[in-house]
Amino acid sequence: MILVVRTIPFLIGISTAALLSMVSVWPNSILLLAILAVVAVVYGIGNLTGFGRDLEGWWHVAVTPALFVVSAVAFMLFVESSWLLIAIPIVTGVFTFFFAEHLFRFVHLPSLYQPYALEHTSLVLHVASMFFLSTAFYGLQTFLQTQSWLLAIFFFAFSGMMVYETLWVSKIRDSKAIRVAVIGGLMLTELFVVFSFLPTSFFVNAAASTLVFYVFLGIMRASFLQRLSKVVLKRYAIAGSVLLLLLFVTARWV
Repeated sequence: MILVVRTIPFLIGISTAALLSMVSVWPNSILLLAILAVVAVVYGIGNLTGFGRDLEGWWHVAVTPALFVVSAVAFMLFVESSWLLIAIPIVTGVFTFFFAEHLFRFVHLPSLYQPYALEHTSLVLHVASMFFLSTAFYGLQTFLQTQSWLLAIFFFAFSGMMVYETLWVSKIRDSKAIRVAVIGGLMLTELFVVFSFLPTSFFVNAAASTLVFYVFLGIMRASFLQRLSKVVLKRYAIAGSVLLLLLFVTARWV
């Protein structure tokens, strides 16, 4: 049985890459392909964890790669480069594979599991998801003139969920994590709306939102894990401010 389960990470990665690759071939079927990819990922994660038998709260774990896949598909809607349309499905498949592989080792082969591998991989996927989703939302606002308030509602839901899932996988699961997720979601949504008024590319605005998201997550995780010191806080503040400044200074303003 373990040999069958062992193949699941590979199947998740391959199926994700294959289904997302079909988006550029059959763009009219993008919704169906996205649903199939999410189902494949969630079902695969469920099998890895015995649908809760081997890991309590398995659906929390499944949310991370599922959001990553959805955000990658949304991002592909605004990509014109043919090589990016090839690279994104491959990269998405590779990262979902590594996530599932770390989960497999955590559940079934703990002796081979590298400490904090799942936490670090989840953080990477959430940061990438934030960039992909932010790009898609800003793109919808730019090209389809979608109302800001409607985008803000969905952005709040997605950003709050990613903050909470990042804390959850780091074993921070009390009521404080929920409050931080709500507060973080509100703060990120406000910045999302503010950045939308800047006369810059929606890719730049998405990068700015992602940078703030990463800094916020880093500070919150360090605080909950009792690793937050003045040095760590100063490091995040300085690095975030410098990168944000460089981003806007080098951006093309319309």
